[in-house]
Amino acid sequence: MNIVFSKAGILSRALLCLFALALTPTQAALAEQNGRDIAFGSFTLKITPGQAGLLDAQLLRKGAAIAPRLEALREISADPIQADFPLPGCQTMKISLFTGGANCCFGYYLLSSGQGRDYAAYLEPGDGGLGDSNIPGAYAATDGAFMYYEKKDGQGNAISLNRVESPRLPRLLVFDRDSWRADRPGEFKAAYAAYATPAPTGDSAQTARAITGAYARLMAGENEASVLASFSAALPAAHKPLAEAAFADIRKALAAFSPAVNIPIK
Repeated sequence: MNIVFSKAGILSRALLCLFALALTPTQAALAEQNGRDIAFGSFTLKITPGQAGLLDAQLLRKGAAIAPRLEALREISADPIQADFPLPGCQTMKISLFTGGANCCFGYYLLSSGQGRDYAAYLEPGDGGLGDSNIPGAYAATDGAFMYYEKKDGQGNAISLNRVESPRLPRLLVFDRDSWRADRPGEFKAAYAAYATPAPTGDSAQTARAITGAYARLMAGENEASVLASFSAALPAAHKPLAEAAFADIRKALAAFSPAVNIPIK
């Protein structure tokens, strides 16, 4: 079962006494039960009330702060502990940090312990996600660089994608030696094969699928010239004049993707 902390769930015993009249017995018991920090091995995520009813969080190891304090979080949840991940003999807890809004955004702490060492990383809240993958020692990640993507030229040609149309670009977050990093082009070719399928019809949907396909082919290690050619061919006629400019943005996004900040452990 996931452990979830919301703004209603971090009231201390003292606050429960002050607000006893405002809470039903069930609500009071739930608030008291959930009024806990998240503990994992030598790590503790200390959760405190923030401004405007939101949550603040401070990551500690052996009682000492190891990362900047996070503020204005709407919800904090801890996934079940993963055994033998990302390495044999290690255990990992993924903590999700929801900042709020209808669709955005989630950040994460990745805490691991095993083989006599601890590891920690932070992913800033973004328009993406982090889930399971079939690659050992890796998470399935999402590059949100093309959310609400727009590209125009001086000839009246334009690409404009809304949130629903925007492509969620597939990536992997892999554990390498003692830290998390984004996967590299050509490193996991098979993981990107499913994304290089023909694009659906309809200008925006077709363009979004073409962007995803080009991104995936580059991640599979294909030659850039051939990927550009297939990308241009996959675009609808209205967007073909912007093929080279959009492809340059794809290459730039691919190279810039580096969501994990590894936290030094002394």
